[in-house]
This record gives sequence, structure tokens and C-alpha cells, in this order.
Amino acid sequence: MAAPKVKADELDLAKSFMAGSFGRSLEDPSTLARFALNTYLNDLKPDHYSTYLQRLDTVSADGVQAAATRYLHPTTP
Repeated sequence: MAAPKVKADELDLAKSFMAGSFGRSLEDPSTLARFALNTYLNDLKPDHYSTYLQRLDTVSADGVQAAATRYLHPTTP
């Protein structure tokens, strides 16, 4: 996943899926309570969910590759 970079169309598809899933999750009344709990338990910024879509839109192929390189280590047991 670290090489080669994710293709633009694949990244756009993933971002669209995540944005749609987020929007659909707001239809469930328990979502707001879960968001509040997650914010508290995970020490998230108060605007974490209200800025989610804007932050999702900034994800780039370079950012995906950098995260994969940093966090994915397939040769580590």
C-alpha cells in the first residue's frame, strides 16, 4: 500500500464512500450520542465531527502514502 501511490480515481471513490457513510450515519438518532462519547473517550477536538468532511476532502495520494509508510510495516512480526 505504500508503493505505488493510490490512484486518483480510487482515492476519490474511497473519499466519496466515507463522506456518504458519514452523512447516512447522521440519520440515526444514537449517532450524536456516540459522537459525544467518542469525543470524550478519545480526547478529540470539540469540532472533530463538524469538520470531518472538510478534513476528508484534504486527503491526498501523498498523504495516504505517507501514512502507509509510517504505520504499515508488513515485514514486522
